[in-house]
Amino acid sequence: MTETITATLIFPFFLGLTTYIGLHVIGIYKFGIHFFNFFLPRGVPLILVPFIVIIECVSHLTKSISLPVRLFANMFAGHVLINILSASLAGPLMTPALFLITLLVPFAIYTVVQLMELLVCFL
Repeated sequence: MTETITATLIFPFFLGLTTYIGLHVIGIYKFGIHFFNFFLPRGVPLILVPFIVIIECVSHLTKSISLPVRLFANMFAGHVLINILSASLAGPLMTPALFLITLLVPFAIYTVVQLMELLVCFL
């Protein structure tokens, strides 16, 4: 089975890590110390500040983990689906009876899934 580089788990995590680091480097460069105001919304009562900062930091960290996992899962699921559909196309090729009818439905589904995968490539 051939794989794209995004279908391995390490590459989406690498993309997420570089984006996470780049976001912080550029944010601190552009806004200085005021970049950390991102973790504390305006108008928060003083007693809630420690809790809000912790919640915002955890939320910020989980985004950098959840997005690569979602990318990996979607790419992997698309590849598995294409492999299953292409295996279902091999069955009708072996039987001469009702060749056209048994091949049309799986081939149509396979074509639609391939077109959706191609659409994802350009998004």
